[in-house]
Amino acid sequence: MKLKINLLIMMVLLATSFIGNYALAQTVSGTPSNTGCQNSGIVTASSTGLGATPQYQLLKSGVVVAPVSGDATQFTNTTTFIGLVSGTYVLKGRALSGGTIYSSASITVTDGYTAMSVTTPTKVATCTGASVALTTTVTGGKSPFVYKIATQAAPSTYLETGVSTASASYTFAALPVGSYLVSVTDACGQTVTGATSISNPTVSLADIKLGSVAYVSRSVVGNCSSPLRMVNELGFRYVTTGSALSTADAALFTWKIKFQGVLYGQDTNADGYSDTTGAGYLASTNNVSMPLVATRAAILADEPNTKIVLIDACGNTKEFSIVNYNKVHSGIGGQNSCGNAQVKVGIGAGMSCLPINFVFTNTTNPADVVTVTQTTNGQTFSGFTPGATYHYTYVDASGYTSSLYSNTAQNVGIPATPQFVVTQFAFGTQQSLNNLNYGVLGINVAPSLAGDAVTATVIASSNPLVSVGASVSGTLQGNGNWNVTNINATDPVGYWPKGNYTLSVSSGCGTKLINVVVQGYNASLSGNTLTPVCGGFNYVMNGTFDVQSAYQVIIVSGPTSVGQVRDLASTTASLPFNGLSYGTYVFGLRIKGGSTNVLTQTVTYSAANAITVDTTNTGGYVCSAGATNGTLTIVATTNSPSPGNTLEYALSLDGGATFGAYQSGNSFSGLASGTYYFKVKDGCGNVITQSAQIGVAAAPVVSVNGVPGDQSLCNTHTGETVMLTLDVNIPSATYAWTGNGITAANSNLKNPVISVADMSVGVNNYSCTITLGAPCNATSVGNVAITILANPTVVITNPAAVCFPNTVSITPVAVTTGSDAGLTYTYFTDAVATTTLASPSAIAVSGTYYIKGTNSNGCYTIKPVTVTINPLPIATITYSNSPYCKRGTATVTQSGVTGGTYSSDAGVSINASTGAINLAASTTGNHTVTYSFTNGTCANTTTAIITINASTLPTALADITAQCNTTLTAPTLSDPCAGVITATTTTTFPITTQGTTVVTWTFNYGNGYTQTVTQNVINTTCACTKPAATGSPTQYTKMGITVQQKQSAWPENIPNGFMALESKEKGFVITRVQNEAQITDPKEGMIIYDMDANCVKLYNGTVWNCIKKTCND
Repeated sequence: MKLKINLLIMMVLLATSFIGNYALAQTVSGTPSNTGCQNSGIVTASSTGLGATPQYQLLKSGVVVAPVSGDATQFTNTTTFIGLVSGTYVLKGRALSGGTIYSSASITVTDGYTAMSVTTPTKVATCTGASVALTTTVTGGKSPFVYKIATQAAPSTYLETGVSTASASYTFAALPVGSYLVSVTDACGQTVTGATSISNPTVSLADIKLGSVAYVSRSVVGNCSSPLRMVNELGFRYVTTGSALSTADAALFTWKIKFQGVLYGQDTNADGYSDTTGAGYLASTNNVSMPLVATRAAILADEPNTKIVLIDACGNTKEFSIVNYNKVHSGIGGQNSCGNAQVKVGIGAGMSCLPINFVFTNTTNPADVVTVTQTTNGQTFSGFTPGATYHYTYVDASGYTSSLYSNTAQNVGIPATPQFVVTQFAFGTQQSLNNLNYGVLGINVAPSLAGDAVTATVIASSNPLVSVGASVSGTLQGNGNWNVTNINATDPVGYWPKGNYTLSVSSGCGTKLINVVVQGYNASLSGNTLTPVCGGFNYVMNGTFDVQSAYQVIIVSGPTSVGQVRDLASTTASLPFNGLSYGTYVFGLRIKGGSTNVLTQTVTYSAANAITVDTTNTGGYVCSAGATNGTLTIVATTNSPSPGNTLEYALSLDGGATFGAYQSGNSFSGLASGTYYFKVKDGCGNVITQSAQIGVAAAPVVSVNGVPGDQSLCNTHTGETVMLTLDVNIPSATYAWTGNGITAANSNLKNPVISVADMSVGVNNYSCTITLGAPCNATSVGNVAITILANPTVVITNPAAVCFPNTVSITPVAVTTGSDAGLTYTYFTDAVATTTLASPSAIAVSGTYYIKGTNSNGCYTIKPVTVTINPLPIATITYSNSPYCKRGTATVTQSGVTGGTYSSDAGVSINASTGAINLAASTTGNHTVTYSFTNGTCANTTTAIITINASTLPTALADITAQCNTTLTAPTLSDPCAGVITATTTTTFPITTQGTTVVTWTFNYGNGYTQTVTQNVINTTCACTKPAATGSPTQYTKMGITVQQKQSAWPENIPNGFMALESKEKGFVITRVQNEAQITDPKEGMIIYDMDANCVKLYNGTVWNCIKKTCND
């Protein structure tokens, strides 16, 4: 019995345990997974405590999605739910039909698929006619992928189909220039397309020239120990504009040196010289080493045949000759700088070697010789005679004596009087390559020295950015050139605004007026032309461009093809960028050779640009709330080219979470009122998603500019409008609008457009009566109110005028006193407030500007403000005869505003009213004279530099001793003011009076100033000659001494001689003694040369006398 009781207890316990476990174990769970494809989410159901054949149901956002969508009564024994979109799901489970239902926790499902996109950067062929390989890159999708390419003209005919590959990129075989369509299909069967293209380059060899000249020079000019290099002075440039090649264009070319018929490229053996095996140098490189075999002598010998050879990527070539820089561009010139006679010598570049020794010889006075040595590239030498011409010879450190300078005659003239010449010079590109409407200004001053100070003042200006009276100073280069710095601090460094100017240019030697022209490029953008292609678009920049060949368009940023450029096709449009993929691009307009985008344009192009939905005629209606018989009609068009211009439509019933299958029809029926999302897809694969309303005809909703309900707007500004729209689209309905701005022309429109100018400040009520035909057969009314907020009051008081170079601020409170309180002010250069004024507190240019006052409602008023910056009055003063000498009076030539005051330093005796200078009472040296003046509004000063030199006075002249008669050469002197002065006299020549005659020489310095000096002429006894004896000789010479080959009959053919001496290079030397006293026993007829007396003496038997020419009478 005890055994039975125990067994019963155990059975009860086991049963209790089993029942308890069963009651606690009814659970439902789901495991998410996916196949990695679009809408491929999977939920695998499992449960405990629901028996061997549980039943399941899957819900998303509380709505049953399986096994029967929307039917909460249906369950299934299937444990796997597939084809799910990403989202949060809940599983419900039960053991059997009608049993208790259990729910799982939330299950997060992702399909694991990222939408696929494709990019194939467009390419530019390296040369005309070349083929290029295109590379496509895929993001998203599921590998493996199959890549295909076709032309846009035949999108169904594939030029290449790649094998299935896991790689996210694929390079097609090289293709010719054209427009292409790339398609990629992934493992999920999804296909995307993208446009691309290959274009010819816009520059060829024929479009390129040398910017200046090419020549061989030394790496250190003038240093014979430094290597020789080929220099392309300004690099390669465009034939049409002369500007440097853009980076993109330069990358299409290389160049080599042709020497002795052989091409040399880059150094391949690290010896520092160009090699025959080297690749070409980049076209952007303009200074390279010569070959090792290219010595100075060899280069000079091969100079006509030495070339720079430009090479394109297809191997085509264009040759450019070089020049001998020394023979063509090195120079020697004479100048008279403020009375200083000088010669300037410059070599600049080339193969010559320093030092170079010069000998200058006056062609009319051989005794006037100047010997100098050039030790630097450019030097100025003094010590020359004004008005003289010198012939020069030279030898450089390597012994070369010719062809080092451009003056082959080797003569240089020195101006007789001081000169001052100012000209505009141009070297290289004149227009700024990085700024529109700006250019360089170059001025040459002659004569000059390196480092001379120079000032330019604006006398007249055609550009309001450059004020009359503005000035800028600088220093001259060795050749007298001055690259004038920017006139305004805000201008690009080194550039002037484009325009015509008159400048007053002053340096130490004078002041001159000069008319100059500053060039600059001008362009503006007016829009673009976008042309759809399958998978992308073509882009053309539109605008107004002054020089077609001066510009390029570059892709600054974007999803593909960044850095590619196109030239202009005309003065109003660029060449196209074909086959760009969808996305946002920034296109820049660049001046060729520049690095800055002078204008930019942002373009976004997507499927939304290809497919357009007519929102006015898209939508639907139900007659009453709760009805489910509405029809959504979608009216859309595509601009994709055929055959991709067909459309398909898909509708979402769950707020855009999922969409049904695409259909060719554009209508969906059986719908209730509400907002519906739909997709439209064309044959090129473009897809857009939009929404539309099915409204309740009995209760239409009015929207203002797309926003439902009443709205508040600011009062009108020119051209602003409002669109009223209804949320019902009823083809058979008629509309009757009322309200401000509703006219006969728009009262019967579904969506009228109203000008804000037609509304009044305050509330404007609008009402639309809609008369419905079948099936509704009713009338309904939609209402909306638009409140127009008043614009603020802005009162402007123009700021006080100032004088240049002061600036004006339009930000002080005084300028807007009387305006509404609490306004926020912003400042602009245009009347519609689109271009912000950069410096409203420091305006430097007169004109009309605009102040925008905005209140807390966002409403604003724009008012003009006038800024006046008065130009400085202009006057010029010139002491045209400077340099002066310390004598007489210097008078001023003055133009412009009169009545000013003259002043200078303490060393100048100047009349403050007239500017006349008493030179005799002033000190020598350079002095600055300042003229201060006013026009009653603004004051200004101008200056002139004068030089006062000490006069060169005549020196005492030596006596002249002569015989019988004397004619003198007039003496000369070189005066720093008058130049070379030749003296005059009243004495008549020749002088025949015996004894001493005093000649008075007069030096006329001009302006009534003269100096005299006397010279004694001493005439001794006149010598005479006797006629030779006539008749036949009575005897001939018997003795002869010769150092030459004796001729026959010599010396016998010389009549009346005692002895004949003969030589072509030997002299006959008689006895030379210190003086006659050395001869202790002279004999009559003895002849000696007396070194003390410097004469030949004859002893006549009594005394020694110098032998003189006289008569024997």
